[in-house]
Amino acid sequence: MWSTAFTGRMSALNAQQRILFPLRNYSETAKRQLSKALLFGICTGVAILAPDDANVLRMVHATLQIVYAKNALLSRTQFAIVMETGVQWKAEQLHDRVKHTLQCLQLPSIDLLLLNAQSLSIPESSSTSERKRITLHYWQQMIAIQSAGLVSHIGVSDFTFQQVEFILTMFAEHPPTAFALAASVIPSSSSEKEPNCTRLATSSSFAHGKGMDVILRFPFRALETMPLAARDNWKRLARAIAQKHRAQSFQVAITHEADKEPFQTQQHSMGDTLVLQSPLQIVMRYLMQRGVVVIPMASDFESESSNEENLDDEECHELFYALLHPFTALTPSYSANQLYSSVLSEEDLVAIDHTLRLGCHPAS
Repeated sequence: MWSTAFTGRMSALNAQQRILFPLRNYSETAKRQLSKALLFGICTGVAILAPDDANVLRMVHATLQIVYAKNALLSRTQFAIVMETGVQWKAEQLHDRVKHTLQCLQLPSIDLLLLNAQSLSIPESSSTSERKRITLHYWQQMIAIQSAGLVSHIGVSDFTFQQVEFILTMFAEHPPTAFALAASVIPSSSSEKEPNCTRLATSSSFAHGKGMDVILRFPFRALETMPLAARDNWKRLARAIAQKHRAQSFQVAITHEADKEPFQTQQHSMGDTLVLQSPLQIVMRYLMQRGVVVIPMASDFESESSNEENLDDEECHELFYALLHPFTALTPSYSANQLYSSVLSEEDLVAIDHTLRLGCHPAS
């Protein structure tokens, strides 16, 4: 399930929860939600999408300090910090910009730094050789930053397949460990081909084949803006999956030293479960089972309203509380009747494939 290369390299995020908390701007609501998600939820990763906003960086630092103070069992090694380079960051400025960011965060290093394609500022009329030269020049700076110990892993964001191939060919010893993309929701009934869009399955196959994590910025509210027929089909499928999940049962192992039989089992139903009971949870679980690390976005980057950029409390609860991680959130005393019963079946995955057509930008 995880993006492990044939060379044996493991995911840059290891086996941590595959949903990253998005931070695009500073607000007291975002600070409160992040603190609760880290303390009481299953959030173990933060995606900083506004690296030039000092308020966001200070908020991350302050929140982590609060979390450490309230729970002595938590430490920095349990949280992953992922950050994109700024749009205005030039190649020669990358090292100093990252150092300044670390000073604001008061951290020795960042877990994953993504080179944003917009940082390269490649003109559309550029020739292939010019695009290659600029891409490789920036990647050299990324390698230098990693060698200096400022970041643990380096990756790319919104690059074309061609640009990734440039890097893999010239810097085989320092390949990207992650490939970040922006997602779009396209109804399967749509006859129009969206420009500059590649199927998610194609992009993830390309990245996984090269040993890279796929990090997807997913604007989940777009599911509510699909055409009526497509939206009804999706909600009907989500209800069917939720009902099937509630109908499952699991066995509880009861141990007691005084009993002759030390291990007794009791059958329990999942009728009151909160897991996989909403379209949002189901689509997130679908993406994770397709090997994708998800950054849930309330809206895309074209949104001009700051209110539309933030998650609301109900969405946060579904993403970071009710949506349990199937590989780490099972209580040891509970033995699922069916292995990984909180994940979608292959039948469910195929049905979602047919109902939702997900694309990525940019195209190859």
